[in-house]
This record gives sequence, C-alpha cells and structure tokens, in this order.
Amino acid sequence: MAIVYKLYNKANIFFMTSSSLYFYRQRKGSLIHTVSVKNLGASAHSHYEMEDFFEHEYPDLAHKFHQETIVSIVSYFHRLNLRDIKKEKKLYSYIKRYKDYAALNNRYKIEIFSLKYCYPIFKFIGYVGVLSRKFKQNEK
Repeated sequence: MAIVYKLYNKANIFFMTSSSLYFYRQRKGSLIHTVSVKNLGASAHSHYEMEDFFEHEYPDLAHKFHQETIVSIVSYFHRLNLRDIKKEKKLYSYIKRYKDYAALNNRYKIEIFSLKYCYPIFKFIGYVGVLSRKFKQNEK
C-alpha cells in the first residue's frame, strides 16, 4: 500500500492480464495479522503519506482517504500517551487541523474532539474499546 500508488503515478502505460503474476500468501502469524504499536504507527504514517500525496497530485480524490487516515491515526494514538502523541508532529497536526467532520461517523467525531480538547476522555474511550474487544473475544 505504501508505494503502489506512487508506482502507478509514474507509469506511462498499463498492461492487464487475467494471469496471476503474483502469489500473495497470508500466514496466521504474519505482520499483517499482528496488532502492535509499531505496525499501527506504520499504518498511520502510510495512510497520512498517501492522503498527502493525493492532496498534492489529485486534490479531487484526496477526500476519499480522510476516513481511513483518521481511523488509522486514532487507532495508533490510543496506544500512546499524550507526550508521545505530540512527538508525532505530522499526525498530531493532521488531527488538530482536521475539519471535515461530515465524512466521519459519530464515534470518530467524538474521538477527534476529545483528543483535541479533553485528552482524558480520549483515553477513556480507548479503555472502553479495549474492554469491548475483550468481551467480544470471550464470547467466541
């Protein structure tokens, strides 16, 4: 995800085939299936960079990335303390200046607002999310 859109942007021609040229195999213990602060951070930065790229190269399409970028950054920030969040200058600045609330569901509107203006509520929402996921896992 982090580079494919840049490669497409540089291509002069495209070739389509019905043949499978790439075999993608997912393993149960692979990075794609591992939730960690490192992976969430990489995802948040990747989403941010992709949206920034489209904002400069294809502004009419950039809005299509807002929600995924917000979700990715918020998920990452829930695993950090406020000091570490503020160290993530690009991501934190993106959240602080974000204004396109119409594109988001109520959950993320509340999360962004609480992160901007009342960090303890943001952390509380994160704890509720952790408990909710644990309850869902126990039900299975």
